[in-house]
Amino acid sequence: MLTIDIKLSVSHGIDVRFDAPPGITTITGPSGIGKSTTLLTIAGALAPARGKIVLNDELWCETAANIHLPMDRRSVGMVFQSAALFPHLTVEENVMFGMSRALSPDERRARAQKWLTSFRADHLATRSAASLSGGESQRVAAARAFAHEPRVLLLDEPFSALQKDLRTELADIVKDAVRTSGQIALYVTHDESEAANVGDHEVKLGT
Repeated sequence: MLTIDIKLSVSHGIDVRFDAPPGITTITGPSGIGKSTTLLTIAGALAPARGKIVLNDELWCETAANIHLPMDRRSVGMVFQSAALFPHLTVEENVMFGMSRALSPDERRARAQKWLTSFRADHLATRSAASLSGGESQRVAAARAFAHEPRVLLLDEPFSALQKDLRTELADIVKDAVRTSGQIALYVTHDESEAANVGDHEVKLGT
């Protein structure tokens, strides 16, 4: 269970309180309410004005005790509207990048291939990331996030720029992968129909 009880940064100033159990919790709300800021705060990229964030019994943030676990010590995978791939690396190298050094090169490669296959992108493995289309890039970005096997996945409108049929296809793959793995995922969307289709739970900010 991921427990969030925070007031966002001064620029937003809203209270965000919810529990996210295993499965997908969709986060909806009007533009500018703080959906993306909430994800960045959970990831550790931003500090809240006050409050705490707890994953199971692991304290990630508590402002009253001046505790703020750095990003690299939070088991978080992120997918945003921009794929943020390394253009000079191949697709496979992008997915393998940052994996635990406890894994051998063969183990990292096998894990990358597993998730590229899950997102129907295994045929892209040797391609340069710079050569990918928008849809291909998002497939690879999602595969990379899952391949790191984080305990919490943060998805900020990851497929909103794609055509509806592709957006639905990738969202369905994410949904199946999260439910199979038992991970906790937070999925920001402005689309109520997508929230209903993807989510197991829903949080509406600003209400």
